[in-house]
Amino acid sequence: MKKLVFIFASILLVVSFVLVGCSGGGSTSGEEQKGESSLLQEDVTFIIPNAPGGSNDLSVRGIIRGMEQELGVEVIPKNQPASKGIVAAVELTQSENNGQTLYFNSQSLILLALQEDNLDLSKIQPLAQVVEDTSAITVAVDSPYNSLQDLVDAAKENPGKIKIATNGVGALWDFSAKTFANTANINLQYIPYTSGGNAMSTAVASGEVDVSANSPSEVKPLVDAGKLKVLAVQSNERHGLFPNVPTAKEQGFDSEFPVWRGVFTVKGTDEAILQQLEDSIRKSYESEDFKGFLENNGMPGKFRGHKEFTEFFEEQVEMYEEIVKNQ
Repeated sequence: MKKLVFIFASILLVVSFVLVGCSGGGSTSGEEQKGESSLLQEDVTFIIPNAPGGSNDLSVRGIIRGMEQELGVEVIPKNQPASKGIVAAVELTQSENNGQTLYFNSQSLILLALQEDNLDLSKIQPLAQVVEDTSAITVAVDSPYNSLQDLVDAAKENPGKIKIATNGVGALWDFSAKTFANTANINLQYIPYTSGGNAMSTAVASGEVDVSANSPSEVKPLVDAGKLKVLAVQSNERHGLFPNVPTAKEQGFDSEFPVWRGVFTVKGTDEAILQQLEDSIRKSYESEDFKGFLENNGMPGKFRGHKEFTEFFEEQVEMYEEIVKNQ
């Protein structure tokens, strides 16, 4: 009997040590582990300055899942297309610099700032680039133009008569259109559709305008539906979505228009938070899931971390300031 009591007491002693170890300082709850691994304690709002379905919107939604897995918080997309995206950019500049507000755009951000006095780029921190795309020069499927040369010949015969859709004066696809027109030495009539690329493509398909020069991913649904055809892409290489479509350069026009897309946050955000956000974007970018997303949407990927992207962004600001000044 004494032997049994001794054994039972020994077991209790061992169990008590185990319980003390489990409840002591060497272990943490799920919330505490989240606090140690992530510097972000609340959900992240990801502002998209466009309506759902465009290139920026697709890019953000493609990268969010991997970010959430890395950060341990929810990343919530917020479409804010009002006033050509100015409202979205200003909202970012007025947010706290705690890493909980992100924003996605292309060089459109720079072009907006060059037109709007209330948008201060010095309050915006480049975080990571994930895409480097181009534009597709597109016409209706029943258009008489089957090559860039056809289009250019018609434009020279009828100066200022051919209508090309843009997303507003001084906006991204306006620059894309003018890049091509300047290279080809032609006069076009620029028709603004400020809601963006999808509206531009619809206008081409319906015959409201003759041509557009916007994102390949935006025009593809209507190409697949048999309503549009792509004459060229303004890049060095053929585009993954349209491998049979020649570049402008292949057709004798040295017209190139790279379109980069990236993530931004608020200037003054702590370096450790910037690095953690960058790491989450990088890991999402490198995931098979995001690679598949890029391939399915025909978006060429390119990654720049926040230091490299900041340097590149500042160079782009200087370049576009010079272009606008000389217009």
